[in-house]
Amino acid sequence: MNTELFNLEGKTAIVTGGANGIGKGCSMMLSDFGANVVVADLKLEDAQKAVDEIKEKGGKAIAVSCNVMKDADLTNLNRIYFENRSFSSSGSRCFLTHKRSLKNSGVVLIRC
Repeated sequence: MNTELFNLEGKTAIVTGGANGIGKGCSMMLSDFGANVVVADLKLEDAQKAVDEIKEKGGKAIAVSCNVMKDADLTNLNRIYFENRSFSSSGSRCFLTHKRSLKNSGVVLIRC
């Protein structure tokens, strides 16, 4: 994939809802463009499957169980990010949150 215009090497993306559907597509695309990806999802098994796919393609990723409606899960997500030195050593994070509306359409918010 041509990453000249959109290079995310050295960045880390945290994708909530990142194991299936639009969120998984975002996780895969961000990895394709060089980002390290934290796949956070309600179902850890699904998150791990997405991580395995990313790693098979040569990317770097970790799976985290996370319910974004629970403060404790979000705190744990942040703790895991900072404890994983291969992701946080560059000091550069890019947060990508996948949210679902009542009609099940995806909305993506990015803050780098």
